[in-house]
This record gives sequence, structure tokens and C-alpha cells, in this order.
Amino acid sequence: MTGDMTLPPTLPPTMRAAALLGAVEGALGVGFGLFILVLSASGQVRETVDFVAWRGAWMGPGTALIFFAFFGPVLAAGILLLKGKTWGRTIIIFLNFILLGCAWFAFTTHVLWVGVVFAVVGVVALVLCFHPRSNEWAVATFR
Repeated sequence: MTGDMTLPPTLPPTMRAAALLGAVEGALGVGFGLFILVLSASGQVRETVDFVAWRGAWMGPGTALIFFAFFGPVLAAGILLLKGKTWGRTIIIFLNFILLGCAWFAFTTHVLWVGVVFAVVGVVALVLCFHPRSNEWAVATFR
């Protein structure tokens, strides 16, 4: 194979910060999934969650599975971006747009501190991902 094989440009500091934030978000989500799984295994979910009795056995593991499926790829994306891979930016952007929707929901249900935390984290991550340096890196990487 001949031709000019150039390596992708190095990750700019703005995208590195967004990748780190994404990895932290992913780790927190996976950690919360593990917490739910442990609670479920110990039988404490039945005491803390109002549910229909026939669904009780699957409530904890099912919720944990959703957290693993959603936050696991975000954790992987953040880690792989920090290691120089190029595919994780979109997943981090997607998660933080969802996080802004969760912030809106928290505001409308009067859980203001959760809404503020979600909104600040979501906006910071999106600003970092759409910063001109991050966009230049993405264009140069995927050209």
C-alpha cells in the first residue's frame, strides 16, 4: 500500500477536557448501575422503590443494564479519546444533549440542585466539544 499515511492531529486541550468530562460522566453512570445492582441483589430495592410485585425481581437488574448500556460507551469514548483514538466525540455530545433534557426535567419537577448540576455539566461539555479548536481537530481528523 502506497500513499501518504498521516497520523491524525493531536487532541487539543478543549477536546481533551471534554473527553475527561465524558469519561467521568460514564464512570459515574456505570458506578450508579453497579450500585443499583448491589441494592437489588441485597433485596433493598423492594423497600426503596414502589413497583408492581411481578416486576420486582427484574427492576434492579433491568435498570442497571440500562445504565451499563448507556454510560458504558460514554466511558469507553472518553478513555479512548484520551488515548488518541478518534471515534468518541459524537457519543459525548449525544450524552450531554440528553443531560440538558434531564436538567430541564429536574427544573420542572422543582429539584433545582440536580437541574443546575446537569445543566452546568452539559453546557460545559458541549462548549468544549464545539470549541473552534475541537472542531478544527474533528475536521482534520475525519477529512
